[in-house]
Order: sequence, then structure tokens, then C-alpha cells
Amino acid sequence: MAEAVCEQCGSPVRDGEPFCGNCGVFLEWDREPAPTGQAAAAHPQPVAGPPAAPGAEVPSASAVIPAAAPPVPAEAAPAPPTPAADPATSRAAALLVPVQPARHADPPEPHAPETAAGTVSSHPATPSGDQPGAVQPGRPVPRRPTVRTYSDDRDPTPDDIACPACGTANRPDRNFCRRCGAALGGPADRARRLPWWRRWRRRPRPARSLLWRVLTWLLIIALLAALGYAAFVFGRKATDAIRDKIAKPVPVHPTFVHASSEAPGHPAASAADGLSNRYWAPARTGPAQGEYVEFAFAGPVRLLDLIVHTGAAADQDVFLGQARPAELGLTAWTAGGDQVHTTLHLEDRLGEQKFHQVIGDVVHIRLTIKSDYGDAPERRVALGEVEFFKRP
Repeated sequence: MAEAVCEQCGSPVRDGEPFCGNCGVFLEWDREPAPTGQAAAAHPQPVAGPPAAPGAEVPSASAVIPAAAPPVPAEAAPAPPTPAADPATSRAAALLVPVQPARHADPPEPHAPETAAGTVSSHPATPSGDQPGAVQPGRPVPRRPTVRTYSDDRDPTPDDIACPACGTANRPDRNFCRRCGAALGGPADRARRLPWWRRWRRRPRPARSLLWRVLTWLLIIALLAALGYAAFVFGRKATDAIRDKIAKPVPVHPTFVHASSEAPGHPAASAADGLSNRYWAPARTGPAQGEYVEFAFAGPVRLLDLIVHTGAAADQDVFLGQARPAELGLTAWTAGGDQVHTTLHLEDRLGEQKFHQVIGDVVHIRLTIKSDYGDAPERRVALGEVEFFKRP
């Protein structure tokens, strides 16, 4: 008789072994020990037939019909004795394992293809009684995510609370966002997050709301007017200052010259004739405080600079022969009727002395003698030349 073969790995298995020695698979569900002696007589074997096709059902114990044992020829040698099986083991195997046809020394059947788990044969054993059959372990399958469509959105209202996490508008009575579940904060936090126009609308209005509105609009108009005036005035001053810095001054000649008094041969026009050997002198000799000379222009000019030449001439001896002005008071009249006053401090030396005086819209200028150098009873104060320069 051929040895049994493990259906899992194909290794030979000895009778009575419940597990395969090679792969360790449990065998008692598919086989039972070979009956010997009284056990074989108690359990008659069915008639041997052709091997069952793969996938065919194995007949149960109730479907097995005992058949008469074939006669043994007289010339056949008796079978070798088989060790007696343990009675207790035989009874347990008879109760737990269904009776199957005896295996013959036929070639082993081809192995059935393994399942996905790779451990269970395609021929499951048929359970008997209340004993459960072999079950393939289940494969864990992850749960498919459920996509939910958020359709509970609505138009926001002025009293809604914006979620700090997703920005969804929520009703004021909610503490958590209806979309993402984030905390909306307490009443103090909500009031702090509201815009100023919403907080203004939630405040109680005074009884005389119309009066407050009128006063508010008047205040706004006054502020706008003040800002416009400041922009006009200071903007114009800033523009003029820039133009004064980048502009190149050009000379401007007065159209009319007048003096408080004139010495013979030294008229007031000599102070603006462009010649350095002619000068204006007052009629009296000695100190000349209060005497003045005036210059008028054809139209308003923006005065930038003026140059003053003192003394009777450019020669040193002639220069020292007459008195010289030390301080001149300058008074300028603008086209708007305004007056600008300043004082020019002169040095007692030959040559021109330049003064930067920026005055806008000048139409008339007066130079008044306040003090002089080298006055004497027989001398007069001499003013050689005055030049004016304007912005083009």
C-alpha cells in the first residue's frame, strides 16, 4: 500500500500523523487513519471506483453504502499485520472526522490551484453534524470614503459670524462653524472681530439722529475744505520753492524811479542807469537817515535777487570822498496790496553786494537809509547802483 501524500506540499505522510511534517498543515480534516483489525470490520469500506474529478463533491458518511469485500484468492499471501490503533483515538476520529472512502495506491491527484490566501485547497472538507467546516480567512478591505455635498449654504446677513478657519457665515447663536466645526469664540471675541461699520449699526442711536447726521456732515465738509485750502496754499509754495531753486534769475529794469530828495547833479534815476560812475545822493549833507529812493516795475515780478553798489564811484579815492549807506530798509509792495519789510546790511567796500530776497508779485520797492559810513557836515550819502533780478 502506498503512503498518503500531503495535498498542500506533496510530501509523503505517515498514517496516524495529524500534521504534515514538511509544511505543517493540519491533515485530520481530509484523512483518517487506515482501519485495521476490528476497526476495519466495524467500518466497512466502499467499493473502490475511479478517482473523483477535481471540484466534485465528496460523498458524505451517510451516502456511503457498504459493499461486500472481494474474495481473497487462496494463493494470495496474507497482508502483513497492522499495529492496532488506540481505541480512544479511533472513537475521537470517528466522531470528528467524516467517513471517507479508503485511499488506494493510485497515483496522487493533481493539486488544485491555490486561492488568494494561498493556504486553502479548492476541495473544502464536508462538515458532519454540528462541526463547522474549513473557512478561508477574510481579507481586510478599507472602507471607501463617503463624499458629501455641502448644500446647506445660504447668503450671509449683517449679523452673521465669520468662521476664523474657513470663513463661512454662521448665525449669531452658534458656537461652532456649521461647515468645518471650528470654534467661533465667545461673545467678546465676536464683538472684537466685527467691522467698525457693523458695530456702529448695532449701537443705540440717539433720539436726535437727524441733528447728529447734519453735524457730522458739516464737520466732514469743513475738514475737506481745510484740507483743500492747505493743499492749494502749501502746494503752491512748494512748487514756487522748487522753481526758484532751479530757475536762472534774469535782470529786470524799473520803469519809474523816485527819491525823497535829490542833490544837484545826482538825480534818483542815476541809481538805476547801469553806470557805476554816477550815483544818487539826497539834497542835505551830513547824516541822511530817513531819505529813500523808490523803484516801480511795469508789472508784477517774482523778485529773487538784488545787487547794491555803494559809494560815488568804483575808484577808491572817489569812493571814500563821500559817505556810504550802512543799512538800507527794503519795503516791497505786492500786486495784492501786501507789504514786505526787511533790512539790508551793507559792507563798507568797493564792488557789488548781492542779496537773495524772494518776494512774489512785486510791483514797487523802496530803499530807505537807516545808517551810513563816513558822514560829515560837508559830505552826502552816495548810492551808486541798484540791480534787480526776477524769475523767468
